[in-house]
Amino acid sequence: MTVLLLRQIKKINLISSDGVVFEVDYDVALMSKTIQDAIEINPAGDINSISLSLVSSKILAKVIEYCKKHNNTQMLNSSMLTVILCLISFYLQTT
Repeated sequence: MTVLLLRQIKKINLISSDGVVFEVDYDVALMSKTIQDAIEINPAGDINSISLSLVSSKILAKVIEYCKKHNNTQMLNSSMLTVILCLISFYLQTT
């Protein structure tokens, strides 16, 4: 039997200085210190959009691409570490 787990990924809209809206995963957006700061200063902590008035869409697209690539690498490394720890635990229990 195969169990499929679906996780809902929180999204946030990043709006460039020229008005282009980029919808990105929340955890990807948090890789940017500027976006982290913008979220932290919001007392409600529930932001759906962040306007980046000093960043053009061309630059923002590159930043998002970079963050996505490195976020995927972090997730892969984290997943690999979990698998390795499970294997070590299993090995120690069986010996």
